[in-house]
Amino acid sequence: MNHLPIRILHFLNNLGSGGAESMLMSLYRAIDKRQVQFDFMVRDSKNNRFIDEVEALGGHVYILPSFPRHMVDNYKALDNFLSIHKEYSIIHVHANALIYTIPFALAQKHGITCRILHSHSTNTCGGPLGQLIHMTNRMRVGHLATDFLACSKNAAQWMFGRRSYIQINNGIDLEEYRYSNSARQHIRHQLGLSEEDYLIGHVGRILPVKNHPFIIEVFVEALKLQPSSKLLLIGEGELPTKVKEKIKELGIGEKIIQTGVVSNVYEFLSAMDAFIFPSLYEGLGIAAIEAQANGLPCFISSNVPSSVVVTDRAHVLSLQDSPSVWAKVMMQHMHVDRISAPTEELQQYDIRSTAQQLMDLYLSKVHS
Repeated sequence: MNHLPIRILHFLNNLGSGGAESMLMSLYRAIDKRQVQFDFMVRDSKNNRFIDEVEALGGHVYILPSFPRHMVDNYKALDNFLSIHKEYSIIHVHANALIYTIPFALAQKHGITCRILHSHSTNTCGGPLGQLIHMTNRMRVGHLATDFLACSKNAAQWMFGRRSYIQINNGIDLEEYRYSNSARQHIRHQLGLSEEDYLIGHVGRILPVKNHPFIIEVFVEALKLQPSSKLLLIGEGELPTKVKEKIKELGIGEKIIQTGVVSNVYEFLSAMDAFIFPSLYEGLGIAAIEAQANGLPCFISSNVPSSVVVTDRAHVLSLQDSPSVWAKVMMQHMHVDRISAPTEELQQYDIRSTAQQLMDLYLSKVHS
């Protein structure tokens, strides 16, 4: 007999500020913890900003030796953990690529019958070696996992090929992300902006995939068309040296605001006038969903899965188009009524329905 709540052991690199981590925490907050409880197994000891919240919600965070640097120690530590902790009948592995497959082998060894693989990306940043490992493991993915989830069709094809899967939309709290005029006034005052300033924003860690050099190039062109433009970058990391040198050379440093990680992204979105998202690739691109929920005009690269285009606020452009073309299209949509942002189309990304879908899946596996 299974006793509630059932405990799910989630595997991911860390509990930092990435899209998958933020999505997973949103799900955790929304699930009925009388029926399902989350625990987390991470392999990064430094970047775990949600640990206190997880513990407050009744979950546990366990830290393994890093992978691949300490691969053998990682294997031994997880093997030992699963030999002691027999409370798990489900593991849920979150992956951008099929590189870290140790949890599947050890879960199978220790009799864990439900092994979920969840795809959150459409490419790997691991270079040629990472691509090779991914493609090799993809051929034997059916021996690794028992169940397959993905945030989009593109992410499923990247990770599973033609294998059947369940799509779990990256949900958000639609009410939380709704446009707020009071939040707009508060954040713009905090940032030292006037109402005349045209604020172009981006949310995402400063990684090559997010294409920050291109964002700066578009912003330079936007300044030519709208001199009162400002650029707001939200997310951890530092801009590449070449980009910082270019900003200094052009003398536009005072027009660019970097906040690092913030816990109230929804309020910062209300302060923006446009949202730029020129990623090289994405599993889905939840930040663009959040921006649409806020009613922002969004300018998104065609490299991002088409399922991210949910409302008429989203405008798709090619990365082959010049930064000046992006800037011109942006200026054509300067004046948008944020209050009338469409909501019906966004219901598929409501965190409550997503959480219920995932919880039903877990319970069905335990009771089958």
